[in-house]
Amino acid sequence: MLSLLALVGTLGYRSTVPVASFYARSALGASALAVGGLTSAFYLLRAGASVASGFASATASRASRLAAAAFAGHVAVVAYLASGPGYLGLLAVRGLQGFMNGLAWTAAQVMLASSVPPGYRGRAFAVYGIAGSLGALAGDLLYASLGTRCLAVSAAAFASASAISLALPRLAPRGPGAGGAPVAGGAGARAVRGGRCVLAALLLAVSSVAYASVMGVGDIAYVYYREILGITRAETATLRGAAGFAGTLAGYLLGWLADRGAPAAALGLAYLAAYAGILSASVRSRALAALGIALITAAGRAALPTARKLASEQPRGHVYLGLLGAATNLASAAGGVAYGLSYTALDARQARLGPLSLALAPLAASLWALLLVPPALAVCLRGRAARVARKNPRPGG
Repeated sequence: MLSLLALVGTLGYRSTVPVASFYARSALGASALAVGGLTSAFYLLRAGASVASGFASATASRASRLAAAAFAGHVAVVAYLASGPGYLGLLAVRGLQGFMNGLAWTAAQVMLASSVPPGYRGRAFAVYGIAGSLGALAGDLLYASLGTRCLAVSAAAFASASAISLALPRLAPRGPGAGGAPVAGGAGARAVRGGRCVLAALLLAVSSVAYASVMGVGDIAYVYYREILGITRAETATLRGAAGFAGTLAGYLLGWLADRGAPAAALGLAYLAAYAGILSASVRSRALAALGIALITAAGRAALPTARKLASEQPRGHVYLGLLGAATNLASAAGGVAYGLSYTALDARQARLGPLSLALAPLAASLWALLLVPPALAVCLRGRAARVARKNPRPGG
């Protein structure tokens, strides 16, 4: 049911993003920086809401009610978007969407973590991500088929997501850990428990990948690909949806690698995918743009489930999930501004090398993470495992 929630809720949200992006650029004549500001407004408010939701979602039943209320609030926001607001109204729409997304999806992640044993959480979060990506693909295709008429379907999807959220506690399996906070027991959890060091590495990991990946997921991405490649709005939405879904499948394989005991290696591969994707997406080629979106999506879908798995296994894992959400969203907000400034300053539509030079801002700001975070995380995990082993020696050892 959580996968169904991810699919339906993401469909509702994703179909509104191209509506807002193209409306801002075409109808309101907004600059690339102003379009990037829509992304920043979304992620800034989502960051604060993610932390609040992490503290508020101490149990699955509380998380369920919070998610239901947030999805219901989306319906009113979609109705306002359909009325054709000015830029400030549109900025408010994206900010409110971010706030309610932060509440809803952090609560959903708490419900997921509380219902899955620690050894399977990486794959569980990856499957949850795949369901969300199916919703994103459906949302993009919905916009490509219906244009702004997709907003009616979006509102219905959010209403359905609210109902599903309320039903989840009644459908959850009964027994130890059901309906409570994320489980922190088991050998796998003990190996990563206690981790200020682990948390710091995870925060750096998800924030650097999120910052570098805005070219594939932010509002500015719709405008960028349409104008650089010279394709229609429908083609842009289809390209993003299809390539993003392909990237999600690759991200699932990296999530499996993390579950097999190599989270640092999975994050290292996610970084490589993000940087390769940025370079590919910065070239004026439809094929390379599709490859770039797929690689960027794979990076996000690998880094976030891996980080969520490790965070959920800490004491007070619901709070850690909220902190990870905040770090991801703040970094994405910074990335939206960076890309908007780059696109505006370089006038990339006319400059022959403009698209490629857009990659410099995210790469320069986050390339250091590739060299620092994976080995630091590996050291943190090994150190914590050694301390746990000394405190809990094996019988006969």
